[in-house]
Amino acid sequence: MSYEVTYNAFRELIREQPCFNEALALLKKGREIRILLDGQHECALFYSQSAAQLEYRKAQDPDIEFHVSTEAIRSMQGLKALNMAQLGIIVVKQILAGNAKVHVVSGVLSVMRGGYFKIIQSAGPEFMGHLAQYGFKNIAKLQSLISSLKK
Repeated sequence: MSYEVTYNAFRELIREQPCFNEALALLKKGREIRILLDGQHECALFYSQSAAQLEYRKAQDPDIEFHVSTEAIRSMQGLKALNMAQLGIIVVKQILAGNAKVHVVSGVLSVMRGGYFKIIQSAGPEFMGHLAQYGFKNIAKLQSLISSLKK
């Protein structure tokens, strides 16, 4: 896929899956996530005007950076409506498969205050149970993980 095709596929996925709206609405107003498509094309993912938005531009003061491959996007296309837990599990699986990476580009406190833990909490027991399989059984373990993801 060319960059434009990948970008449009990801943008359509974000529009089709209500879980993106649910998750991004939990972030503090003005928070943006840096998305690097195939490691090089920077986009900004954020919540505005009651919807998740993806724009081809640099993210403003991002706390989190995701490297997302074309393969990760392909794997999510055509899925039925996902809830936040299912989306989180897919993201974890894509990271483990090497199709996505996540980095913390701000301080841990900024991440905690920015609403990112609200997303994890709102994903509920299904998602937390999945994380527990990898040893992340409580908030302290997740804080430790976030510290280790610092770029």
